[in-house]
Amino acid sequence: MRKMHVVAALACIILMLEVGLGLEAWRSKATALQMLQTIDRFRLGMTSKNVAELELRQLGLAPRELACSTISGPCDNIGVELANFPESSQSTIALVQNFVFDRISIFRPTYLVGNFYFHSDRLTCASIAFSTNKSSIGTMIVSTNDWGGDTTVEWRRANHTGNETYVRILDNIHQQGASLNSAEIFDLGCMASIQGCNTASELWPSVSRYKTNQ
Repeated sequence: MRKMHVVAALACIILMLEVGLGLEAWRSKATALQMLQTIDRFRLGMTSKNVAELELRQLGLAPRELACSTISGPCDNIGVELANFPESSQSTIALVQNFVFDRISIFRPTYLVGNFYFHSDRLTCASIAFSTNKSSIGTMIVSTNDWGGDTTVEWRRANHTGNETYVRILDNIHQQGASLNSAEIFDLGCMASIQGCNTASELWPSVSRYKTNQ
């Protein structure tokens, strides 16, 4: 009888944990959409670091400083991360938490990460990565001119999954003020679905249409 009570108690604890994780997953999914919609308002060559950081903080996110490796002119970089479960600021606790979450929860750990690079206080590179412990995919736009490339400004969008690269070069009409346009390309349902997503095509259903012969 005592053993049955212990089992019942453990079952209740796990059920309560799953309910809490489920609520967090749905909350994170809603925040992820807001995050991408906000990022899509950022414009290469136009958005400043202060504006980008302020808009991200208004969503309750905590942008962090990124290392700066400049080729020309002053640079200042920030990154932001969102997960579908509560994250700890202490690395040891976070590792244990991730281990337990990955093996017990019916929700697969899913992450949305954004990195933004500024030269002379103007956005010159922005990238978004969407991943689980099984797969990862992302999108990026960058001006190669600002990073020491060709003198002709080139806006690039690259999506990485495994060793494949999907690239779309924007024409001259769309160069100035290019944005990620990421709010509708990722399947954010992966953050709140049972067992989540296992492949890049599940994280980003339409990724194949961006593939080129480059």
